[in-house]
Amino acid sequence: MSVLKKSEYDTIRAQDLKIAADHKGVMIELIIDGKVLQKHLKTIGKSTQWLQKQLSIRNINRVSDVIFAGYFSNGELYVSLRNQTSMSTHSQFMSSI
Repeated sequence: MSVLKKSEYDTIRAQDLKIAADHKGVMIELIIDGKVLQKHLKTIGKSTQWLQKQLSIRNINRVSDVIFAGYFSNGELYVSLRNQTSMSTHSQFMSSI
């Protein structure tokens, strides 16, 4: 017996639309809830000073303001910030320098 999804429940992929999709690669967590994951920094060959510099370039002065930061294998850094006044988050992709 074979089972197929109804067409209205199929997921559309970039390939189906014949458009190129950016491949970001695998993401490695660097900061979770304001805590730097030293082991993961070492895995990607980066230092705490490098991470501080990347955050500083983006006007982020305290690691505690970062809920999540991840590093893609293509060199992009993703950072999600905590908004101290409303406890909401602000997320953005940032190219690594």
